[in-house]
Amino acid sequence: MTLLQVQCSSASSDIKFPTPFAISSGTIPSRSGHFFRPNRGIEKIALNHRILDIVVKEIAEKTLGRRLERIRGSGGDVLLDFRLPEKQFVFLSANPRFARIHLVRGKQSSLPVSDTPSQFVLSLRKHIAGLLLTSAECSPNDRIVYFSFGESAKRTSFTLIGQLTGKSCNLFLTDGQNIIIASARERENLPAIGSTYFPPYAPESFKSENRNDIFPIDLSSFSTVSDAVADYYSQRLAEAEFTRLAAQARSRIRSKLEKTMRLVENLKTDLSEHGEAEHWKRYGDLLLAQISNARRTKSGYLVKDYFDDLLPEIEIPAAEGDSPAEAAEKYFRKYSKAKNAARILKDKLALLAEEISALEKESEKIETAIAEKDIIALRGENPPVITANTARKKQKTQMPGCRRFLSSDGFEILVGKKDKDNDFLTFRIAASRDIWLHAADYPGSHVVIRTGGKPEIPNRTLIEAAQAAAFYSKAGGQAKAAVNYTQRKNVHKRKGSPLGQVSLSDFKTILVEPKITIQPIR
Repeated sequence: MTLLQVQCSSASSDIKFPTPFAISSGTIPSRSGHFFRPNRGIEKIALNHRILDIVVKEIAEKTLGRRLERIRGSGGDVLLDFRLPEKQFVFLSANPRFARIHLVRGKQSSLPVSDTPSQFVLSLRKHIAGLLLTSAECSPNDRIVYFSFGESAKRTSFTLIGQLTGKSCNLFLTDGQNIIIASARERENLPAIGSTYFPPYAPESFKSENRNDIFPIDLSSFSTVSDAVADYYSQRLAEAEFTRLAAQARSRIRSKLEKTMRLVENLKTDLSEHGEAEHWKRYGDLLLAQISNARRTKSGYLVKDYFDDLLPEIEIPAAEGDSPAEAAEKYFRKYSKAKNAARILKDKLALLAEEISALEKESEKIETAIAEKDIIALRGENPPVITANTARKKQKTQMPGCRRFLSSDGFEILVGKKDKDNDFLTFRIAASRDIWLHAADYPGSHVVIRTGGKPEIPNRTLIEAAQAAAFYSKAGGQAKAAVNYTQRKNVHKRKGSPLGQVSLSDFKTILVEPKITIQPIR
């Protein structure tokens, strides 16, 4: 590091810059490159008064006597264009974390600009655009900068004040009587518009600061102190942006994982509430086998357990008034319901297990990007969380292997071509409330009516889609064919089953003539 002792004139005395403010070059590609390496040694340093004084003098050398041609702004950031050589601009920020004033050049000036300028920027344009910069001074007692504007050097009309004082930082515009006309941050504890501007109290620790300390700056890569300050804050902003993106990415993954885990627990609870299907079947079989000799008790029937080698006598619960046959029928219904529920819930749990695995892999990628300080990887939509739902949404507009039709009522109808296309259409493209159709008891195409979330569709559209489902099936040569239809959420795929084979938890059937009466979409 090169030590440079910088001296400049001040109202009080020559100033030697105090320690310990260091700016290191080559650590973080602040304006280009995929990676940055945060320099923890400078993370807590704010813009020092001595450095600010030099920066203001550098600005004054380039801008005094020039007209302010253009003002850009977004939030608490303001960019002043004096038509300087090398595309340089004066930048002021009232961001409490990164309050600063310095020159920026070229690509550094690519700051976000609101389409609708803030009231503060509008006030600046109204009052000081086109005026001459008559003076630029740094307060001798605090980090406050005064830029005065007027029609001539002898006539100051307005002053733009940059108050870079931590939480109370702000940008003010005052008139010739020092009355505040506008401010970038309007808050109750800050000077109000219409009041006289007074600088905040400067703490004694600042006033008693040792002015004879050496202030080390590595200027090997910078031609001016302003450039060094600009690069320093570029690094700080890059760090802050990286931290924000990392926290956001972790939060999104964690939230998704927690939500999926809760759903898994709820499904497991539902599964346990249905009970063991074979248990209910066993009760039903025992009651039917001993329908004539089962002995009634207050709460059920006593029977011998033929499934146990010791043939113990057990009590099977039954409602009061139910015969053994009626009680057995109820147990068989519970058996059927529990068996169907177990199949459906286990399929759902298998899908959720796959989604959890995908989320965990995505979490590992995020942690790798964070460990390697790869800000580009995090910035790529921060990064996208790939799940079954997001994959389905991404593929909605990509429909290879699907015939597309438009019903007479304007609903889109999709027809799969091959087994893999049917599987993709049903489980990747179709939404849960879309209507799914298939020829009953015949091999054929999966057909989907895109409902757009509407609770009902016209009967004409349903018939047209059913006719297409019958036409694109082995029943296509018959005069009439039965077609099953249901909402997509009632269509399930068993783990390990061949492509295109599904089971339905609920459906209705319609009888139609196999034919195509709808308009294809090219």
